[in-house]
Amino acid sequence: MKTSFYFVLWILVYPILDLVGISADNSFIVALLLIWLISNLLNRQLRPIIYYNQALYVGGILRMAERGNLEGLRKKIRNQVLISAITATYMAIMTAVLIIQVIESQNYDIIPLIIFGLITVAEIWRLKKALQALHQNDIDNTLVMGFNIRPDNAFADAPLPPRPRRYSAYLAVSTIFAVLSALLGLAGIIIGILFSFKITSTPLQGMYVSIYYLYGGLALYFGIHDTINTLSAQKHNIAG
Repeated sequence: MKTSFYFVLWILVYPILDLVGISADNSFIVALLLIWLISNLLNRQLRPIIYYNQALYVGGILRMAERGNLEGLRKKIRNQVLISAITATYMAIMTAVLIIQVIESQNYDIIPLIIFGLITVAEIWRLKKALQALHQNDIDNTLVMGFNIRPDNAFADAPLPPRPRRYSAYLAVSTIFAVLSALLGLAGIIIGILFSFKITSTPLQGMYVSIYYLYGGLALYFGIHDTINTLSAQKHNIAG
């Protein structure tokens, strides 16, 4: 599924767990396991669709490389840099909040702290690679560093696979979740704005407000991005 789907899932899973009586202390681990199970199940069921989308995406990048469109590749990488920077900042702030909570409450579960810390490091590494890719003048190096695609990728000369069955249904569902992600992201930004006016400013409270802004901004971005792509795919019969 598209990125916006998982933003919606993360936003909705906590109220659902609260309704079924899962305590706040265990909610993160249960949510993580639940989303992992859903993702694993969907990846199995949608394997032909995932392969089809991957073939179209990689094929499009390789065609740009074949035409020598280095500036077009850099434009895509700049977008990755922006998203990675925002994501890394969000993860770093979440990690800082969790560290403060661990310090203030000795019995607080440190598993979320470890997970967010590892994701923060991974995002910073990804951001570093993307920034390095921007300064490459060689297209092959740009492909490898910016997109993790080798010039001799299996999709390079392979014919495009046939459009999978249920692809239209997949696009329709993806569009619904993309719109929901955009709306929930906008709501998160609005909540952040309201909190910034109503609460007394402290470092921890400021971090919480930043989390609303950053997560809301990412959810809004991917919601709009995926909505445009899926609607375009439905109109022109191409991958979203």
